[in-house]
Amino acid sequence: MTSFEGMLNKQYEHIQKLQQDYNAMKTEISDIKQSIDNLQHKQSNLLSNLSTCVDKFETGRRNNLEISGIPLTSKNENLFNILHRIGVKVGFSLTATDIDYIHRVWRFSSKETLRGGEESSASQLEPVKTSTIPNIIVRFTQRKRKCELLAAG
Repeated sequence: MTSFEGMLNKQYEHIQKLQQDYNAMKTEISDIKQSIDNLQHKQSNLLSNLSTCVDKFETGRRNNLEISGIPLTSKNENLFNILHRIGVKVGFSLTATDIDYIHRVWRFSSKETLRGGEESSASQLEPVKTSTIPNIIVRFTQRKRKCELLAAG
């Protein structure tokens, strides 16, 4: 009978060990579920913040107009005069108060490569200009005036 009791005790200890392991796994699963919930909440917040940033970015550029193909006249060119001449050509009257700012920007390729076109490691990369003529960016003080200029053309 003692060998039977010994077997029962071993089985009981084995069952207790399994119960402890089971409880530990339940706790771990519960912790993992909580972590998943937290991560999903953070992801939701990040997506919301990203959406807000994109909206602000787009809103900030809503009054912008990009003009390409106008050659550089000199280093000290008067971009407002150039824009005024464009307006005259399309029958649109511009005033100084219509423009918040105006400047030129170079276009760069979205794929970074070495000058000369060969691809290389990240440490040697630099943007490559895609055009020899920088575009003109005009920020209007009113979106309405930008739309009127576009409609005149």
